Amino acid sequence: MTKEVGESSGAAAPVSTQYPQYIRDNYTVWATTMMWALESNEVWEAVDPGGDEFMKGAPKYRKDRQALTAICSVMPMDVKQHLISKKSAKEAWETIKTLNLGHERVREVALQTLQKKYENLEMGEDETLDAFASRVATLVNGIRALDEKLEEISIVRRFLRAVPPRYLSVVSAIEQCVDLKTLTMDDLVGRFKAHDERMKITYGDVVPEEHVMLTRAQWQAVVAKEKKGDKAYDSRSDKEASRPARKYIAGEDEDDAPRTTLRRGGSLTSRK
Repeated sequence: MTKEVGESSGAAAPVSTQYPQYIRDNYTVWATTMMWALESNEVWEAVDPGGDEFMKGAPKYRKDRQALTAICSVMPMDVKQHLISKKSAKEAWETIKTLNLGHERVREVALQTLQKKYENLEMGEDETLDAFASRVATLVNGIRALDEKLEEISIVRRFLRAVPPRYLSVVSAIEQCVDLKTLTMDDLVGRFKAHDERMKITYGDVVPEEHVMLTRAQWQAVVAKEKKGDKAYDSRSDKEASRPARKYIAGEDEDDAPRTTLRRGGSLTSRK
């Protein structure tokens, strides 16, 4: 029969998992990996749900001590100062969460800021797919960490709206041929990467702007601009052609050299 940690007849199970060091700038990532580590050592239940059975003198008190020790062991000294007076691992965990996410009012402001960034999300023309996908994931994790529900289909649709025009054909193909309700972000990013690889095979490593898809109005504007540039160039060429051309004879002084003018009809006139 397997003995549970904290039972009177058995020693505590060995803690072999290396706990992740506290990440001050990315609490969401740290909290998730720390939860996994505590779960692997079967002590996460002291944090969630916690309760009276983990208090001093209760059957699972040792699990609470193990979880609290693990949490404190990866904290910097300034954070430990906040945890010294806590009586349980659950209290310590909630304190760390409050220090990072703030109280309810502060949390609401932070959520609004993240949601605004999420709604205004756009992929840069020079941004790689991996960098953009990482930026999306960071925003999504931040929103979810504030207890805001965000469905996968909503993230997928937001991603499709945020990519630049060069991916218009990929977006159209996905929307027409794939059930977005079953599409995950990992699968979506993989499809875009496959498109990029196909473009590299076909065209090589090219500048993204070389394959931007334009609307009819945009294309007409580009053509008109090019025609205007050609006319300006022709005008300059005519002026250059009408300027006097000077011929020099060996031994002749430059000021005495005759001036030859090329007319547009092709005839030459000379004058001193």
